[in-house]
Amino acid sequence: MGAVAGLWLVYFVFGTTNGFGLDASWHNEQRFIQTLLLAITALSLLLLSVRAEVRAAVPRITWPLWAVLGVAVVSGARAQFPGMAAVEIGLFLGLFGLAMFFATFVRVAPALTARAVLAGVMIIAATQEFAVIARYASAVASGMPLDLVTLTTGFANRRFASAFYVVLIPLLAAASLSDAIEPRWRRACFGLMTGLFVINFVLGTRAVLFAFGLAALLLVALLGWARVKRAVLAIALSFALGGLIYLAAFEWLPPLMGWSAATDSAHLTEIKHTSGRVPLWIAATKAWQTNPWLGIGPMHYAALERAGAAHPHNWPLLWLAELGVLGLGMILVALGRFFASARTAVTTASTQQDWVAQGAYAACLIGVIYGLVDGNSVMPVSQSALTMAFGLMIGATSTTSNRDWITPALAILATSAITLAVTIGPQFTKQGAEAQNFQDAKVQDWQSPRFWQQGLRWQHWPKP
Repeated sequence: MGAVAGLWLVYFVFGTTNGFGLDASWHNEQRFIQTLLLAITALSLLLLSVRAEVRAAVPRITWPLWAVLGVAVVSGARAQFPGMAAVEIGLFLGLFGLAMFFATFVRVAPALTARAVLAGVMIIAATQEFAVIARYASAVASGMPLDLVTLTTGFANRRFASAFYVVLIPLLAAASLSDAIEPRWRRACFGLMTGLFVINFVLGTRAVLFAFGLAALLLVALLGWARVKRAVLAIALSFALGGLIYLAAFEWLPPLMGWSAATDSAHLTEIKHTSGRVPLWIAATKAWQTNPWLGIGPMHYAALERAGAAHPHNWPLLWLAELGVLGLGMILVALGRFFASARTAVTTASTQQDWVAQGAYAACLIGVIYGLVDGNSVMPVSQSALTMAFGLMIGATSTTSNRDWITPALAILATSAITLAVTIGPQFTKQGAEAQNFQDAKVQDWQSPRFWQQGLRWQHWPKP
């Protein structure tokens, strides 16, 4: 289990810090590697399930998830491009296996998992911040302006980074407040959390403000002010310090030292701008109206005739359009059951690993809220991180386990994930006839299936 977790750590570290974030095709590699890791994860869980203690630790699969899968299969079979729908369903299954793997990891070795999560989030945050510091210093030394071109940390889109950080920050906050962690590491976690807020100010992604603000209100309502007071105040203090560091480094210091000023500082003044979301939401609503119950099929929003992106930057509208009322309804039921059961466990937890459950609970809630205005549920890095957070939350808070049928179920899961990983190889270098038809259904050539690029350029499609 530790080896698989280590592979994901390498993916998050090197897959999000290499390059300067300017090459859109890097998103292809992120997705390609993600699918390979999903296959390895599912196969590893299958092999580990030969041990009785592992089978007993796999959390019970709640019935709404089976219902969602059934709706997706039926909707995909009826869709215009069933092959593309099958690819997306395969990705669903791979992510499902990822959540089950980490949920099982928590239940089999809770103390080891807590140490691994602490080390992982600290290493990832440190590498992200080191990349920005190094580029900041390079820009100052070379006279380049302090803009996003210089400072973006290996993502093809500035929102990809913030979508990733909304999972890291709650875990760092929980660790910084845990009495089970040494004071020096708690202080380090607080410092790293502050650094991520600095980067978010640089990126100017307003969804972070929306997600953390609304999540704070919901956490108070769900858990009570007494339980969340320290965490809310710690995050607020970290946010304020991050804002001051941002102002000092990008607004006050450059003019004082005669450095080239930041060229994208105006983004923080656009708080009321919707960044083109409304047309995407309208397109999703119109697509849903064509098939209200089952939707237009998984991934098929990406083939709609519209401008802007291959997903609507709002997960309820995405699933409503693609899986209809039945699919979205079951997703909402599943989320409600997860958060309700986890709430009970979080409020009564009494072990040294409590901070993992608390941090994962907050990360999942913040991630769900963030997804109301952005695409963190479909972008490969944030999608994987959020799935892991759900796995950690379920494993740390669930007490139910599966029956003897778990091994054949895992075999099906592993087979699906491996098949997905094997079949995407040719698709990565060569388009099939259905992919060409998928392209032909578009108004703009640069739009592409979000399985690869969520609206960025398809590697082999001509530019307009």
